[in-house]
Amino acid sequence: MEPLIGIVILNWNGTADTLECLGSITKIVDANYRIYIIDNGSSRSCKQEVLSAYPAVNVIELPINRGFAGGVNVGIKAALADRADYVWMLNNDTVVERWTLQNLLKVAETDPSYGIIGSKILRYDNRSIIDHAGGKIYPCMGRIKHIGSGKRDLSQYNSIRVVDYVTGCSLLAKRPVIEESGLLPEIYFLYFEETEWCIKASRRGWKVVYAPESRVYHKIAKSIGQKSALTTYYFARNSLLFIQRNFPLLLPMAIFWWPRYFVINHLMKMRIKHLKYALMGLHDFFSVYAR
Repeated sequence: MEPLIGIVILNWNGTADTLECLGSITKIVDANYRIYIIDNGSSRSCKQEVLSAYPAVNVIELPINRGFAGGVNVGIKAALADRADYVWMLNNDTVVERWTLQNLLKVAETDPSYGIIGSKILRYDNRSIIDHAGGKIYPCMGRIKHIGSGKRDLSQYNSIRVVDYVTGCSLLAKRPVIEESGLLPEIYFLYFEETEWCIKASRRGWKVVYAPESRVYHKIAKSIGQKSALTTYYFARNSLLFIQRNFPLLLPMAIFWWPRYFVINHLMKMRIKHLKYALMGLHDFFSVYAR
């Protein structure tokens, strides 16, 4: 019997992207899945448009924006309640290939210790450019890095391998991993939640694996903008929060390196608004979380 996959997609004021994503999912072959769209407090609900085009989809409306983890967790709970064997987190601003899901499953089922599996993420507007080929954590510096980001895809990242984390843009998790590790941490609101999730799974003996034959095309930070000041705020705050929660002994080192990335970098590029938001993030970390 084929495993049941719960596909969880978060929508926040992005109905057109969500519909395009669903259109690509319906072309997936040889997979047993149910789709859960979580409308995360959008100013205009996507429910009517989604169900008009795809009546079999489950749409769950939330009255407020609960952040990435808060919204996705609602979908994860629904999928587990429907006895899903896997949960596939997928960004709404993506499109997938016919074999994207099958290639994730193929890797997941080759080794019982493989708990979280991520796709190769390529840019939607230039599909020869990599966005993510697995992730690397640098806890001493308070940094995480998408491997291969911005590089041309020349098959240099075409081997299956264990990595520190994979992005929630396309992340397949086995049911036992979720049952053991719990849901995504909602404290971050945006960014770093899936990275912590991968660490928690790894510390319980599960491997986090990059599956290069599973390809996803991503519009990249469509909801708030990749280069927005708000993105800077969350990265500045959550980079320290992430280290505090997962590598507490290394927090002084991360604080030491913090100005290099969030002060000097923005000053050199004269991004004053970004600098302001970075300092707001630093202030909020110390005033709210580092007491």
